[in-house]
Amino acid sequence: MNHAPIGAIALVALVVLANQAAAQGLASGHDGERFSLNAPDSSYKLSVGGRIQFRYTFNSRDEDTAPPASDHDDITTGFDLPRVRLDFRGTTAAGLASFRITGNFSRSDGDFDVTYAYGESKLADEIVIRWGRDKAPLLREELTSSASQLAVDRSVTNRAFSAGTTEGVFLRGTHARFRWIASANDGAGAASTPFFSSREADLAFSGRAELRLGAAGWKQYNDFSSWRGNDTGVLLGAAAHWESRGDTAAFSAPPTSTQVAVSDMDRFIWTLDASFETNGWNLFGAFMGRHTDAAADLTDFGAIVQGGVFVTDHVELFGRWDAVFPDDDRGATSNDFHTVTGGFNYFPILESHAIKLTGDVQVFLDDPDGSSSVVRTLDAGTALLPGDHDNKLAVRLQVQVLF
Repeated sequence: MNHAPIGAIALVALVVLANQAAAQGLASGHDGERFSLNAPDSSYKLSVGGRIQFRYTFNSRDEDTAPPASDHDDITTGFDLPRVRLDFRGTTAAGLASFRITGNFSRSDGDFDVTYAYGESKLADEIVIRWGRDKAPLLREELTSSASQLAVDRSVTNRAFSAGTTEGVFLRGTHARFRWIASANDGAGAASTPFFSSREADLAFSGRAELRLGAAGWKQYNDFSSWRGNDTGVLLGAAAHWESRGDTAAFSAPPTSTQVAVSDMDRFIWTLDASFETNGWNLFGAFMGRHTDAAADLTDFGAIVQGGVFVTDHVELFGRWDAVFPDDDRGATSNDFHTVTGGFNYFPILESHAIKLTGDVQVFLDDPDGSSSVVRTLDAGTALLPGDHDNKLAVRLQVQVLF
């Protein structure tokens, strides 16, 4: 079923609702970030936002074995829309509960698919419970919005170790200097799955804690950039994810006695990270590991270091190194994989990601096929393509608009 019309219908419905709200004396308009409708006492609120990212990618590989088989540089290039999103948020039940529903129009077929869908309620002034579909609280790079990265997109290392989106219950606390989130969920990358799917873990828990030092407030760490004039601060983070699989077998639909065998597996992912932000420049580093206990015990590691500096009020230059270190027991696909990235951001509006032009150059220093047990070697997000040669090159240019 093609769901592309859903987004258009939702926007039309919002316009109609705004007209009705105005007639009934409700506040409607744009608050500088999102379109919204508000009850006079703010007990009910609906806001809608969105994101468009338009990207050009140029990829150069020197390949002998990958099709087309030749001894010259293979050039792959083109335009795409990696993210076209609509985001609905609000409060209901006289302000006792809030919600979020976010969907993305697929780059491949245009279908409108749900990315996040959850409700939440306050248990205390600093404690919130959330239930539904959201990102597992693990890697900071993954948890930072795709609209607020330094580079065009997240790193190869993040892609390799991220727990992605899942479904479960999330308990979150935000205090003056410390915040945390704990979750019982369906496991890494287990969104959009029924309870009997073999993609779901039998049991999974995730947790992340952050400590804020210095004058910079929590909001300053919503992105990786540090504007000129920002306060100085340090954010220290630690997180872990554990899951066990093997008892949940895949049933046919509708369920019958036919089952697909599921291998026993325990997986533990952890990360330590630190951010430093000050007047016009920033640094971020993370180290992570993953231990998989299945047919063989395997331990992989990853690392990321990146930084940016504003050379004018509107232009930011950045650089990034990231690496994946697969377990030696993975055999022919256990080679280390390093990526170096450099580029710029141009912000037409001061201190805002609402309109942003980003360009970067990535050099994949190693042979991706030799790391394919851990590294995703055909990935539009990272611009990495498969092959058995090193020093591949990708050039990306992206413009984004938020509303």
